[in-house]
Amino acid sequence: MKMIGMMLLGLVAAVASAPPQRRRAALLGLDLGTSSVKALLVDPEDGSPIAFARRPAGPFVSTPDGGVEGDQRRWWEAIVGAVTGAMSRAEADAPTEIRAIAAVGHGPSLFPLRAPGEPTGPILLWRDRRAVADEAALAGTLGRSGWLLAE
Repeated sequence: MKMIGMMLLGLVAAVASAPPQRRRAALLGLDLGTSSVKALLVDPEDGSPIAFARRPAGPFVSTPDGGVEGDQRRWWEAIVGAVTGAMSRAEADAPTEIRAIAAVGHGPSLFPLRAPGEPTGPILLWRDRRAVADEAALAGTLGRSGWLLAE
């Protein structure tokens, strides 16, 4: 997640790199959903919406062994597209500067990455069921299950 955060900050810097001038402040909210990525810019003073954009995040593929996978690069392109779309709409009205970012995601999906942020394989989506037996064994050992395994 740290790597995605660093990439998001780089994206915001690239999108908002217009020449210095008086710029409207905005907060960026990202909903990194299973079916789509949504980007919403809001006014930090009153929370009123400034601009919104959505991009499809899939497709995700179900495998015969219960897996659900997706292409990390396509998902990243959806993030870039949604943020760029929202910024373009905002900038059409007034120069805009993102002051903060909040992101929410879809459950415990796995995005395997190498140190510089390069994907090592597909996204393993939250609904991937290939580790059900391992989860049951771990739950039996720890005496807890589901989301409680992480506590």
